[in-house]
Amino acid sequence: MICKVLGNKALDLWTYARGKQGLWNVIHYSLGSALPQLVNLALLPVYSRLLQPGEFGILVYIQTIITFISITNTLCLNSYYLRVYYDGRDQKTLTATIFIFVALSGPILIGLELILLFYLISSFHIQVPFNPHVIIGLLSCYFSSFAIIPLRQLRLERKSLAFLGFTVAGVILDNAVSVSLIGIFKMGATGKLLGMMSASFLLAIFYSYITIRQTGFQFKSKSVIEGLRFSLPLLPGSYSSVILSISDRFILERFVSISLVGIYGIAYSIGTSVNMLIRAILYTIEPQIFQMADTANFAKSFVKLKKWVLGAAVILVSLLMLFSKELVHVFLAGEYNQARYLIPIVAFSCVFSSLGGYYSYCLLVKKQTGMMSVISIGTAGTNVVLNIILIPKYGIYAAAITTVFSYLLSYMVYTIVAAKTLRIILRVREDLYAFSTLGAAYFISFLLSETPIIISIPVKSLVFILIFFLQAQDIVKSERTPAAL
Repeated sequence: MICKVLGNKALDLWTYARGKQGLWNVIHYSLGSALPQLVNLALLPVYSRLLQPGEFGILVYIQTIITFISITNTLCLNSYYLRVYYDGRDQKTLTATIFIFVALSGPILIGLELILLFYLISSFHIQVPFNPHVIIGLLSCYFSSFAIIPLRQLRLERKSLAFLGFTVAGVILDNAVSVSLIGIFKMGATGKLLGMMSASFLLAIFYSYITIRQTGFQFKSKSVIEGLRFSLPLLPGSYSSVILSISDRFILERFVSISLVGIYGIAYSIGTSVNMLIRAILYTIEPQIFQMADTANFAKSFVKLKKWVLGAAVILVSLLMLFSKELVHVFLAGEYNQARYLIPIVAFSCVFSSLGGYYSYCLLVKKQTGMMSVISIGTAGTNVVLNIILIPKYGIYAAAITTVFSYLLSYMVYTIVAAKTLRIILRVREDLYAFSTLGAAYFISFLLSETPIIISIPVKSLVFILIFFLQAQDIVKSERTPAAL
């Protein structure tokens, strides 16, 4: 069917992906990166019937905290590790040094974070209990940090199948324990958090064993100092990027019930689920970006690779936009029906965050980490201000809209800075065409929101097929067109 519609272009697309050794890596990284979220999505019918919206709200809030403090626990050394892995230094020593430093510094950081969070939760009367939920969440975050460097190494070595296997193991452990504790022992949100902690603890032991066995117990303080000089300037930007993605939930908790926080959290998780698949594309091309960072053809290659990220984003986001109603109807209990109106809005932000994240690579390889922080701080500040102004009046819908606007602003700034850094035209017209396509998909989804499924599904399917083939053709065309200088 594909060959009939695209002709030789479909074969060209297949040949290019396979010739770059990218096809199977994309599949493995897609599964490995998206599997946790896909499994959670598949288990939503179970979780949404075992947990009340208020319990989901607690989980959303704890996950928000974990997302924020995970930056502190690694001090952005994973970015340093990615950047210098191919710089000709001893890779085993580098791997062992960063892994050991993250493991040993973690307990100190977790202890400080527990003290701070206890004070904040008590002072501001937050609706989420500190004991046991926050304590379990922080312990889970610490154990999860043991996976960061080993999984980064697998990506850099392009061992995508091993990456997939380790990720599958974590997903199985997490959900097997969680469902048992929630379903059998009726432990609610606590059971889910204990499932996360149990899985991350067992895998932390495993990752420690295989890493030290492979590299030996080596520690080079010079690498840590050099790494911190590189990574610490990234912290403000990293915090700001996280604030951009999570501030809405913190502010929502102040103005709406924890149940509405839970509904918004589910909508946000589903709406941004495509980011996991888009990130798989980035994981596949990431080693290539850093390998060619100092070559004369970096700018041209960088622009060409962008089309793969853009095409994947448009295809996946349009799919989610078009079928959000059916997804909620099938997977969620009736209490969560309001999520169907939020998912398409949140999903729109994914294309902006994907492109902005891709353009940020050019600053990373040029070691302009300070500029990355400035951009992130500016957009995060805008997001927080808009949330504070709009959420008290418009609630969860304001949170979704401000998310889209903030990622759009971030994308625009990164586009301008990346173009100046590379001194190259980034084919922004392609981006505008993609945004128009998604706007049309959202409009069609809105028009068919109350239409019977027997009519809406065939129409939406035809629209999605058209978008898919148009994007596939654009990727092939991009590969044949030289980048404009």
